[in-house]
Amino acid sequence: MIEQILKGLQNQLITHQHYYYRTRSQTEIDLILEGRFGTIPIEIEATKKREQ
Repeated sequence: MIEQILKGLQNQLITHQHYYYRTRSQTEIDLILEGRFGTIPIEIEATKKREQ
């Protein structure tokens, strides 16, 4: 997912810096984007879709 987001920004020629953040207690933000658009924290959750 992160690779797709970063590739999309690159394809749109949107200049940015990307980071992740993790504390000592393992709290984390999966992706932080900074650019002309400001700072955007992104949390990515993966769940398995149940079959019906």
